[in-house]
Amino acid sequence: MAALCVVLNHYVQVVPETVRQAAQISDLSQLEAWASLWTWLRFTPLRLMINGQAAVMVFFVLSGFVLFASLQAQPRISWTTFLIKRFSRIYVPFAVVIIAAAAAYQIAHPVPSAASSEWLNGLLMMTMTYSLPAHLLMTGEPDGMTLNPVIWTLIHEMRVALFIPAIFALCRAAGAVKTLLLCTMISVMASFSMPGFLSGSWQNTFHFLWMFVAGGALAMHRMKIVATLNRLPRMSTLGLWALAAALLLAGIDRVWSDLLVGLGACLVIALCLSPNLVTRTLNTGLPRWLGRISYSLYLVHLPILIVALGAGAPLIALPLLLALTFVVSDVMFRVVEAPAQRLASSFAKWLPTIRQPFQAPAATAAR
Repeated sequence: MAALCVVLNHYVQVVPETVRQAAQISDLSQLEAWASLWTWLRFTPLRLMINGQAAVMVFFVLSGFVLFASLQAQPRISWTTFLIKRFSRIYVPFAVVIIAAAAAYQIAHPVPSAASSEWLNGLLMMTMTYSLPAHLLMTGEPDGMTLNPVIWTLIHEMRVALFIPAIFALCRAAGAVKTLLLCTMISVMASFSMPGFLSGSWQNTFHFLWMFVAGGALAMHRMKIVATLNRLPRMSTLGLWALAAALLLAGIDRVWSDLLVGLGACLVIALCLSPNLVTRTLNTGLPRWLGRISYSLYLVHLPILIVALGAGAPLIALPLLLALTFVVSDVMFRVVEAPAQRLASSFAKWLPTIRQPFQAPAATAAR
């Protein structure tokens, strides 16, 4: 669902600003202003549906949760095996999409137009100057993110993965809460004088570090969290969901607001640990399918959008493009993602296990 929010966010942004930003706060007292969908998407909680930045914070927290949970389930931790699997999970599909996007831009030659939004035209201008090696090396420099701007998050994912086993070891030794406080201090220090929200620098990576560790802390204490949530009255749980939504909708124009949005992401993940209407809905067929193809969906949707609209497709074709994106994402998952993960698992079995100076207790591994 978070990946879908990112997709919808970008589909909204291709609509010219004069249309989607026509309604102003001063107009909200007028009934006719509410006849526009754009008013509802800008000034009501429906903005959550297109809040791409908040969705990214959910990605970071969820990544930490999943990685720590997987490490907890292993009696022995091989750093080499961990990195190979993470590389296959993140980098291999990323590289395939980047190379395909570069080829598509060369063939289609998408160009800006007066009918496009300023945001889309800006992306089209960036695709004219790029460095393919910088993209594939994940340097985080501006010319290394122009083919597919969403990859800025993957750069942070890959960098943080280098430290996850060590952070997990520290959590086992010193406790998850103390480790989270330490990493939060590092994130706060890294946030001073940040050059830009999406600069792609290591400074930004450490700015987001606390979110991954917070997700890991949730994984390590998930049994206690579930027990606590199960004891709460129904109204209290609804209140927590409302608080999570409010935090996710906090302003994201400055780096410090990431703290509020990140806390909202942590609360969402925590609430999803306990059985409730939301989790039961998310475990039905369509959401599970979306979850399965979510990474491919995240990777392919923007290149498809840029190439199609830059080559002259009208905005009325957006529903067709969205349908095509889902089809391509499903194929991408089956042809690239799943085989890459299977190959990594097979390769990892041939490597000698490098036992790290920490070991998950048998009870934890069994659980």
